[in-house]
Amino acid sequence: MEFHRYLIDAQAQRTLADYDTNSIASEEDVEEIVDQARTLLAIALQNLMIN
Repeated sequence: MEFHRYLIDAQAQRTLADYDTNSIASEEDVEEIVDQARTLLAIALQNLMIN
């Protein structure tokens, strides 16, 4: 469930950046999204190797 939240939050940030011309993501927000993406990718790769 936690990883689903990562995807939802990242998509919300992307949508905001796409459609709100005044939106600027903070460096902390970007670092968090990148860290979450790395975590999600690592788990996906582990699952691919198991199966």
